[in-house]
Amino acid sequence: MTSVSVRGAKRKEGLSVIAPPWLLEHRITPPEPVSDYLDRSGLIERCLPTNRQLTLLWAPGGFGKTTVLAGCCRLLKERGVPSAWLRLDDDEPSGLDMYLPFSFQRAGLDMLEPLRSDGANFQSKSNRTMFLVDALVAKPEPWVLVLDELERLESPESVELLNLLVGRAPRNLHLAIACRELPRGFDITPMMLKGASEIFSAEELRFSRREIERFLGEVLPPDELAAVASTSAGWPIELHVRRSVSSMPAIEQRRVVRDVIWNWVEARLWYALGDEDRELLLDAGLLDYIDAELLDEVLDGTNLLDRLQNMSGVAGLVEPCPAGDRKLWRLHTLIRDHCADRRRLESPQRYRTVHRRIATALARRGEVVPAMRHAVEASDALLAGEILIGAGGSSYLGRHGPDRLLAADRYLTEELVDKFPRLLMIRMTAHVLKGQVAEARRSFRAASERVAVSGEDGMLLGEWVAVLGFIVQRGCEPVSSELFNETIAMSLRVSEVPGVNPLMRAGCEYWICLAHNLKAEFAAALDRGSRTREWLADISPYAALALDFQLGQIAMAQGRAEDAARWYRNGLQTARRNFLHDLGLMALGEVLMRELDLECNGLPDAGECDRIVREPWRYGTQFASYAAVSGVAVDVALHTRDAERALAILEESVKNARRVELPTYERFLAGLYATVLAAAGQVEQAERHWRADGLPESPAACLDLQNQTWREMEVFSLARLRLWLLQGKFEDGRWLLRDLLALAATRGLRRTSMRALALAVVFEETAGDRTAAVRHLTEFLKLFANTPYGWPLMREGKPVIAVLTDLFRTCPDTSVVTSAQSLLA
Repeated sequence: MTSVSVRGAKRKEGLSVIAPPWLLEHRITPPEPVSDYLDRSGLIERCLPTNRQLTLLWAPGGFGKTTVLAGCCRLLKERGVPSAWLRLDDDEPSGLDMYLPFSFQRAGLDMLEPLRSDGANFQSKSNRTMFLVDALVAKPEPWVLVLDELERLESPESVELLNLLVGRAPRNLHLAIACRELPRGFDITPMMLKGASEIFSAEELRFSRREIERFLGEVLPPDELAAVASTSAGWPIELHVRRSVSSMPAIEQRRVVRDVIWNWVEARLWYALGDEDRELLLDAGLLDYIDAELLDEVLDGTNLLDRLQNMSGVAGLVEPCPAGDRKLWRLHTLIRDHCADRRRLESPQRYRTVHRRIATALARRGEVVPAMRHAVEASDALLAGEILIGAGGSSYLGRHGPDRLLAADRYLTEELVDKFPRLLMIRMTAHVLKGQVAEARRSFRAASERVAVSGEDGMLLGEWVAVLGFIVQRGCEPVSSELFNETIAMSLRVSEVPGVNPLMRAGCEYWICLAHNLKAEFAAALDRGSRTREWLADISPYAALALDFQLGQIAMAQGRAEDAARWYRNGLQTARRNFLHDLGLMALGEVLMRELDLECNGLPDAGECDRIVREPWRYGTQFASYAAVSGVAVDVALHTRDAERALAILEESVKNARRVELPTYERFLAGLYATVLAAAGQVEQAERHWRADGLPESPAACLDLQNQTWREMEVFSLARLRLWLLQGKFEDGRWLLRDLLALAATRGLRRTSMRALALAVVFEETAGDRTAAVRHLTEFLKLFANTPYGWPLMREGKPVIAVLTDLFRTCPDTSVVTSAQSLLA
């Protein structure tokens, strides 16, 4: 660069504009776009300095303020509007007085033109900046001045020089400023009064989700892209770093992103903070989420959130987090991680103290899992255990559902679990929730030997029953087993203890309801279900939905299809509203609803069956769910005449049931296996499997409801009837049919009655007794008039059609004929 001479004008000493050293020329040159530049033309158009007198981009570092204003300068150049660029530093007045005019000269302004005019006044010019003002006045077209990193200007005299420029600036000068904060003493009021002004904060500068997808969509797979969009909060510097390392392995990417951002934080964020602000930021970085009251309580201060939000360079990195009516905030993830690591390494005692105080404060607010996490971070496992016990121990499951209990269990050490019996019970419940029922049984047997459970400790007794019941339910425990009967006996005992915790009493009532339901003692089950609902009193959505699913199963078995659908829908709505991320609960409700749909002739396709068959094994559930999904899958396969597929489904299910140790379900599957073999005409093989699996030998054993569930009774009785049908043992079959129908009528098992009657039609038609077949069909159709279970008749196929046709000609009851026509349609 050469100096600019004053040709034909009077010369004043010190007036010539001298170029700064070439090494500093970058300060007056807008940066060029980087290789991974994202076109944000909409944002640039909104921030264009010529739209107003003053444009202020006010945000923490890394939000792309410089990039946006550089884009504005390029757009202005295309439109023929000159713009001067100056990146500030800790300049003395003389340096700033040199850079300001030189930046304009670089933009094309003839600084010395006012001195060439006749009568030019030299006496009033005290510095180059005043000559700059005169030069701008002499050029009425729009000019733009961009001041980048204004917060670096610390000299009061330099600030006064800028104030002079702002105060004297003509209307054709448009000022654009990028800064983290305004320097002390800098006054932009005169510029604001000259025309419109606008402030663009971090919120306007963040990358939108769509921009993130455009920027990273080509270099990140969809799942990683979604995660980055969520955690980055649109912070441009993080996104640029992620893009630059996208070709690295995932683990290496995370390390490099962290290291680059942390180096940036050290170099660009900390320098602007005083010691007290640094300490506050380091402590606040230990909180996952911040609210004003919590921050003040933990750090024993007042209005600390306001101070944090107004801290130099930090404001835009404190992000709002919508949480209903609560006003929550959080530090950007990488800043928070940096603060936590720095605090742990430099002040380990302070790190533990703050985490312990956070844990205590959150526990008082009922935020149990976050409180436990902070206790563990404080290296205080004992506090973590005390927090969970204080939140109700095992009853925490009833109040908040399985997902939160599993999350809490992750913070329990083996030493802690061994020390406290109530935590041991939580660990056993967690095993069951994770489908590790066999391990839960073993832990229970070991615990029984060293945990003294007596009626004197009602809380411990209640939790013991809760764990027992959970193992019994999820473990498909036989109703004749010692563990099942012990659970019910202890449930009856606790339900009568005065003053017992309402949620525990509700749990005991629920287990008794379940036992009655499994044995088809529906009146007693409904009575206990009503008591469960009374004790729940809306304190546990998880227990409420479990009860809804129980009541739905009772209604389904009794043939009350509309009631069953209503209970299932209630349970599913509760699951979606409170436990959407617990897919096991969703799967349970969906499977039960699918079984009901099939009974009402809603036949699913084979692909859907493949999906629902896998669901229970993914999450762990209860016997009714396992039985329902297997029954649906087998019925659909047999309907499509694919016995091999049905057997393959059962063999895979048997393997899983043995692996997880689900005895009742394994026995039920054996009955289904015999049913499929009978449908395929493989009578001898079915009989061999029957004996090998130890299935009931006599009709009385098939019909036993004391030592097996009603679903087992139903599948064994119907399977035995099908085998006798194929073997021509019609008299034996008629005796079993008579007793089965009598038992079903006595117990209110409408589904079982309709399945038995549909099979009886085929049985008598095959035996050559059309009259008896029509009589059984008529009884079925009378039930069908009130219970829309068409599937039992449809699953029997062609033999039923001939009997239906005969019934049209002979039955005088028009309502029965109407039902028959409906089924044929």
